[in-house]
Amino acid sequence: MIDMQNVKFQKMIVPIDNTGATATDVEVDTLGYDYLTVIVQLGNVAANMTALKLQESDVTGSGEADFTGGAFTAPTAAAGDNDVLVAFVDLRKRKRFISIVATAGAGATLISAIGILSRAEVTPTSATERGIDEQLIV
Repeated sequence: MIDMQNVKFQKMIVPIDNTGATATDVEVDTLGYDYLTVIVQLGNVAANMTALKLQESDVTGSGEADFTGGAFTAPTAAAGDNDVLVAFVDLRKRKRFISIVATAGAGATLISAIGILSRAEVTPTSATERGIDEQLIV
């Protein structure tokens, strides 16, 4: 079995064309995993983003707080176009729930983010357990 078959994928920001607002994120429940890799992909960044950071909480849906080292340098207009940004998070010293805050500037910003949970207590064995809609193993 390939190592990437031993991880769980989590949508954090579904692809969106966002203007002057904070993208709706999907909180990641990290229970049972020791590591999280967050991959943010940008398309066009028409205006400077005002925030791109990770937050954590002990309770789902509330009490989110920034954590030290969890903020990217906010991508700027044109210079941030087509960037891929990655955060490597050791979950053993984090709270259970991780979310992302991505606030676009006044111009359209294309953005998506995915989290990859790894080092699981119990290895996922199906597409559903891996958090994916369809898989090919060839």
